[in-house]
Amino acid sequence: MKHHFAVSGIFILDREGEVIYDESHHGRLHFLARSLALSSRRQGTAAGNVHVKISATSTLEVIPVETALGCLVLGAVVPDSLDPQAVAAVMQALAEVVALPGGT
Repeated sequence: MKHHFAVSGIFILDREGEVIYDESHHGRLHFLARSLALSSRRQGTAAGNVHVKISATSTLEVIPVETALGCLVLGAVVPDSLDPQAVAAVMQALAEVVALPGGT
């Protein structure tokens, strides 16, 4: 993520909002990310990504991903919002990592 998208922080939350992984030092963004992910989910549809500008040079990209463990929320602090192809690649990669034996 850092190499491809210049991510300055990343975290993953479980469906309850508990931290699974945090390399962001932005703990205050966890609640915001979970709230945005929940609000982006509509009955009977897949969750979509949401992004919000958090400073002049940073955007919080929130990507809910349906996995074998349920919906996980990936939050990434990036310079600019990710394009749809990048979001799709991130979603697929996270789902694949969780599906691996011993994954998350």
